[in-house]
Amino acid sequence: LAAMGCRDREKEAQDQLPPITQTGANTAGCLVNGKVLIPKYFVGLSAPYAFPLTAHYYGNDGFEIYLGRRQPIYENLFIFIKGDKVGTYLLTNKYNPVSPSNSSTSIQYDRGNKTYHSDTNSGTITVTKYNYPIVSGVFSGVLYNKDDFNDKIEIKDGRFDINFNTLNK
Repeated sequence: LAAMGCRDREKEAQDQLPPITQTGANTAGCLVNGKVLIPKYFVGLSAPYAFPLTAHYYGNDGFEIYLGRRQPIYENLFIFIKGDKVGTYLLTNKYNPVSPSNSSTSIQYDRGNKTYHSDTNSGTITVTKYNYPIVSGVFSGVLYNKDDFNDKIEIKDGRFDINFNTLNK
């Protein structure tokens, strides 16, 4: 009986994706190869990525969302949307964290020492609400290891609901 109780508690403690909302709830998450990735724990990076969930608005150049966690292993996801309207955007392989205006709609995922990038038409990001300061949407796609194109991961059931005025305040 004691073992059953432990298993029940383990199930309760498992991470779950936040609901898909359009209220500026400051939530995000996705499945990476079937495992939940949600912003959790301080990631220990310097600004501007010092929080588990961070977003940056670049006006007509679009916006960027960062979600990460530090345990059990360091992993993070960068989502960049080159656009300022509701609609579906095809993923590309052009992400430049230093210069958003030189980026296209893309996703980058880091886990440990591996980095995965979206490729041209390897998935989509659908912005379902774009009414600054609130931006919401869903995303999915296949990302490829930057050092070995045969090594790929699947991102599914992604969602974000960001309020740029209240996130990390």
